[in-house]
Amino acid sequence: MLGLSDAVIYYGSRHPRQVGRYAVSATSLIALFAVPIGVAGWHVLPLLLQAQSQDIRRASQYWVVGMTAACAIGAVPVVVARALQQNRLWNGLRLAPALWWVALLGGAALVGVRSATSLGLTFLVGLLVVSCLTFLPVVDRLRGNLRPDTGLWRPLLRFGIPNVLAGIPQLAGQRADQLILVTLLPTEQIGDYAVALAWAGAVNIVSSSLTAVAFPRMARLESHDTRRQ
Repeated sequence: MLGLSDAVIYYGSRHPRQVGRYAVSATSLIALFAVPIGVAGWHVLPLLLQAQSQDIRRASQYWVVGMTAACAIGAVPVVVARALQQNRLWNGLRLAPALWWVALLGGAALVGVRSATSLGLTFLVGLLVVSCLTFLPVVDRLRGNLRPDTGLWRPLLRFGIPNVLAGIPQLAGQRADQLILVTLLPTEQIGDYAVALAWAGAVNIVSSSLTAVAFPRMARLESHDTRRQ
């Protein structure tokens, strides 16, 4: 995503009448990078997962392509709502994928489905549908020129890339932690670890909610000194 979601929130908050132009321009840039990443992932994942079954290797290929598309499509409505400080709409849009996952798990439990591959691919299909449907509530909020403006790519990347680089160490540490523990823990304890990890993240709810509301409001301030303060 190249950090472009936060870039759209920042510039869209500063220029609310042009939020649609920023959002569409960012999406076109994401798509430009997503295509080679999706193609590379399709060919590389089977090589990296040779120890897994054919079903898992094939599912991983569908997943990397589908998830890349879902992120690129679904990011626009969410960031537009947040840039315009439509917090109720923003919360509804970002909760939709999680609610779909909970509903899918409940339905799978009722009918006795236990295949992680089937659950993952079904979730992915639903996520793509949800990502497309989330455009409906924000159509009337997409203001300004909705054609991609390549002239906006440079400022969007100048904001987004440092944002991504700042988060890479934390993300890499989490992934390394998960990979190491998966190799050390017995299979029956990996599920406990995943649940514990999710509950541990609950402490971030307060700080992340404050940041989510404060960030677009600070971006709207005209004075650089006031924003910094």
